[in-house]
Amino acid sequence: MWRSEMHSTPLFRLRNARWETARRQGVSDLLAAALSAVDRQLAPTPLILGMPQFRSLRSGEARKNQPHGVDEPLPRTGSSMRTSGNRRMTLTIVGGLLAALVALTYYGYRRDMDLARARVSFGSQVIRTPCGLIEYADFGKGPPVLVVHAAGGGFDQGLELAQPSIDSGFRVIAVSRFGYLRTALPADASPMAQADAHACLLDVLTLGQVAVIGGSAGAPSAMQLCLRHPERCSALVLLFPIAFAPGRAQSKPPALFMFVIKTTLHSDFLFWAATKVRETLCSKPFSPRLRRISETPRRRSKRERFR
Repeated sequence: MWRSEMHSTPLFRLRNARWETARRQGVSDLLAAALSAVDRQLAPTPLILGMPQFRSLRSGEARKNQPHGVDEPLPRTGSSMRTSGNRRMTLTIVGGLLAALVALTYYGYRRDMDLARARVSFGSQVIRTPCGLIEYADFGKGPPVLVVHAAGGGFDQGLELAQPSIDSGFRVIAVSRFGYLRTALPADASPMAQADAHACLLDVLTLGQVAVIGGSAGAPSAMQLCLRHPERCSALVLLFPIAFAPGRAQSKPPALFMFVIKTTLHSDFLFWAATKVRETLCSKPFSPRLRRISETPRRRSKRERFR
């Protein structure tokens, strides 16, 4: 009787409720700790290097401003720090190599441009003609030869093309075409107008008939000179000419091709880079390999048969 009355007192019921609450809280803490341990053991390893790993906070470890169970990154381990350091080192090395390559390329470009300007600063003269001011160079002695250069230079390229003629006893007159070096670019720079300018230069130099050599882009005006002024031409030689067969419809080049050509020819750096690539590919170590690649099987068998 006394025991049942004691259990029914308010004080006993309060103590019993407090003990039950504490017991439940302890079980809850034990379950939370066990689940947290299982989560840490079964958590998948991130596939991306350097990705922070996460762990679940216990109920007693939650920060003040974070709700219960919010994930927080684990401290960076030694392996992740080494990976990050290796990545930074790799990027630094690659950046340094690229910077060195850019510096060497710029140095080579400036050096070659200075040499080219120094080369064309002498060896030629500008003469006044009825067709305007024309730059030309006059070298050698013997039968006269008029050399019309291509798109890669002025009179200097003409002299380079005609160097064998100079050594063989010819007088070479190398002209700079319209817009090249010190020859002005008139409103009409067509091959016909350029041919008339060639005739004006021959008149001022008091030359009658000459042999004419036209290379690449210089071939159209060389041909027009012989067509419009046949009495001034004793012979015509075309080197890798830009020419079109008569009587055929002229198709317009593709827009992309014209864009690449104009961009390359209007940029000193791009033209210089293209020249360097050509020189590298045409050097001795590359020439036989390129020839084997470019030759067709039929042409290769014919060359080997006549070897």
